[in-house]
Amino acid sequence: MSTPTALVYTADILRSINMCTLRLSRQVRKTLFRFGLWRPKCAPEISSSPPVDRRTGPATSSIRLATLNVQSLTKKHVLVSDLITAHDLDVLVVTESWHVSSSDVAVRRSAPAGYSFLDQPRSDRQGGGLIIYHGNRFKAKRIELLQTPTTFEALVTSISSKHGPTILLAIYRPGSTPPPALFFNELSTLLEQFVLSNAQLILTGDLNLKLKDPTHPESETFAMITEQFGLTQHVAEPTHKLGGWLDVIVTRNDCQVTDVTVHPPILSDHGLVMASIPFIYEPSLLITRRIRHWKKLDRAAFRSALQAEPLFNDAEAFSSSTATDLFSSYETVMLKLIDSFLPQRTVRSRQHPLSPWFNADCRALRRQARRLE
Repeated sequence: MSTPTALVYTADILRSINMCTLRLSRQVRKTLFRFGLWRPKCAPEISSSPPVDRRTGPATSSIRLATLNVQSLTKKHVLVSDLITAHDLDVLVVTESWHVSSSDVAVRRSAPAGYSFLDQPRSDRQGGGLIIYHGNRFKAKRIELLQTPTTFEALVTSISSKHGPTILLAIYRPGSTPPPALFFNELSTLLEQFVLSNAQLILTGDLNLKLKDPTHPESETFAMITEQFGLTQHVAEPTHKLGGWLDVIVTRNDCQVTDVTVHPPILSDHGLVMASIPFIYEPSLLITRRIRHWKKLDRAAFRSALQAEPLFNDAEAFSSSTATDLFSSYETVMLKLIDSFLPQRTVRSRQHPLSPWFNADCRALRRQARRLE
């Protein structure tokens, strides 16, 4: 029997096999994710500019936030760490971490380089636990609650940045039983503490509410509370493998949330929910200008230099010049003297965007008030 010929695949053959134009159906994609299979992505377009690291690079105009019910972090800390870096997240809220101490190895190892965390362990019983991972370019501080809820877990954090503060409310309601009336009362009490703050407000986590059906009593009560506090729930698709809308991302009504994405469940029976949430303040724009420091002009020396110029002390020499020539000579002499006394220098200044209500009428009134001062 002859020995089978070995097949050699060149780089070009392998690239031709990777059919990037192939579009799989949703059912096929869900099956691939369910069994942990993997399909190579298309090669991204090569950019001349290097990628920006959101952990240490320039500040962006939004927070890339995600929430995940992990159902025990013990054997998944490496996967959670890879998840944070793979999706380039600024903040990840983990519910049901099942950790009993902030010093747990799994908790510390799940934070990638350049990230820190705040947590709330559940040492009194099995299950529960909240962790907030955040990039080190943010300053995060725990906020103490005025009243500790009994029907759900809550971890509130103030995240500071150059574009204003953000208050993050991480919530987990355990159990799949219908919520009691006390749950909604305690949720309202929690929102009352922070809804009037001058900060971007984000509520996220696993509420275990039946939000898929807007006519369900749980959904109606939750919608009524969010409407009363001027809030909006942005997740509008199943976040659980059984089809439930259990995980939420809630912000103020005027917050323009983008890129809301729910990934298929992989690490647990909940999917990863991600969104980009803008800061409360728009990023300031840096503009470059060329200016002269007019206050430092030596008027006496400038007057003497001006009088020494032939254009000003010998008028007869220019008696035959036309008006156009005289203006050109005047401009040339003045520019030469100004450049000598006050050379231009380059400065960078921040241009802050005006408020939306500051229209042309407001600008005219401000100009008139300054003229009268």
